[in-house]
Amino acid sequence: MIAKLSSMFGDNKTLSEKISYNISKIEAGKGEYLYDNFFKNDIHKLYDEMKIVGEMNNRVLKKYFEVSLNLVPGEKLSNEMFLKIAQDYMDRMGYGDCCYAVIRHTDREHQHIHILSTTIDYEGKHISDSHNFRNSQTVSRNLEVQYSLQKVEYSKFNNQSLSKIKEREYYFSNALYKGLRDFSTRNVLINLLKIDIDLIEKKRFSNNEILVILGNDLYNQVGNILEKNNFFTALYKEELLQKLDLFYASSNNKHDFFEKIHAAGLYVRTVSDKGGKLKYTYGLPNANVYFKDDALPQKYRYSSMDSFILVESISEDVQKSAIASKAIVALKNSTSFENYLLELDKIGVVATIHQNSGGIYGMSFQLKDIDNANVFKASEITVDRGRDYAFKIN
Repeated sequence: MIAKLSSMFGDNKTLSEKISYNISKIEAGKGEYLYDNFFKNDIHKLYDEMKIVGEMNNRVLKKYFEVSLNLVPGEKLSNEMFLKIAQDYMDRMGYGDCCYAVIRHTDREHQHIHILSTTIDYEGKHISDSHNFRNSQTVSRNLEVQYSLQKVEYSKFNNQSLSKIKEREYYFSNALYKGLRDFSTRNVLINLLKIDIDLIEKKRFSNNEILVILGNDLYNQVGNILEKNNFFTALYKEELLQKLDLFYASSNNKHDFFEKIHAAGLYVRTVSDKGGKLKYTYGLPNANVYFKDDALPQKYRYSSMDSFILVESISEDVQKSAIASKAIVALKNSTSFENYLLELDKIGVVATIHQNSGGIYGMSFQLKDIDNANVFKASEITVDRGRDYAFKIN
C-alpha cells in the first residue's frame, strides 16, 4: 500500500475545491462516501464541520491535509476492510481525533481511497506534521503486515530531484495547456486523462486545482509526458527571454545589460566551446536551468553583443549614481578582490587601484562607453550612501 500525503494547506477555498471534486466523483458514479468521524455520513456537511474544527485553533495556519491510500493493481478490498485500514492509519499517524472523512474512488485501475482531514483535533489541539512522510512509510509497512497486503516501497515523486518537483509545481498548469495544444502530445494526454479531459478543458485551472482533479498518480504520469516532450524547458526559456528582453530594452550597452542580469539573480557567463569559440551562457540558477546563446535570439549572442553600444553624454551625478549601483552588484557577486575587479569590468566600470610604497591606499572608478566619462574616487561615490565600495582587502 502506498500512502500519498499532500502538502498541508490552510485556505478554505482549497478545502471547498477538494470536497467539490469528491462530490463530482460520487455524483458521476466514480466514488463512494464511506465515513466521517462526526457521524453525519453526508459529504455536503463536511465543509462546515472541517471549517469549524479548523477555526478552533487560530494560531495554526495549515489546518487541513489530504492523503490517499493506494493498493497495488489487482489487489482488492471490501469497503469495510478498506475503511478499517484508513481508521488505523489515521490513529497511528496521530490524526484519529481530528475531523476527517474517507471517500473511495473507483476511476482508476488500482483501488484507492482519499482521506480529507483537519490537522486540529476536536479539543483544539494541533497535531504536528513533523516527520509525517517518514512516519507514513512506517505506518504503511506495518499495516501491510497486519492486513496481509502486498508489500511495496514508498515511491518518492518519481525519484525526481527537488528542483524537478518545484519545476512541476511552478509550471505544471502552463505546461499541461501547452501540451493540449500540441497535436501529438494532445492525443497521448486525452487517452490518459479520459473522463477528466472535459473538465480540464472547460476552464483554466491552477496547478493545485489540477492536482486535486487528477490525484497524485495521474498528476505524475502527465508530468512525465510533459517533461519528456520538453514543455517545462520551453516555459523556463520563455521566462528567461521575458526578463532578458526587459533588461535589453532598458539598457544603453552590454555592460548595463549584464548589470541588470546579475542584479536580478540571473546567470550569464562567457564560455568557450570545443573549438575555442566564445559564447555566453544564460540561466535561471534557482531552477538550475541554463541555455547557450545560440539557443536564444541573435542579439543575445556573443558575436552580436559588442555592437550593443550607445555612446552618449550623461551628467556627472548620473555617472556617479550608475557607478554606485554597479558596484553594489559587483560586490554581491564577488568572493575576492580580483573577482570584484572582473565583475566591475563585465558591467561597464573601469576600476583603478592606487598604491604607493606602503601598499594600496585607494581606488577610483570610471564608466565605459560614454564620451565624457568622469573619474571618481571611492570616497566620492559613498558620501551620500554610507557604503564603502572598495572591496575589503585583508
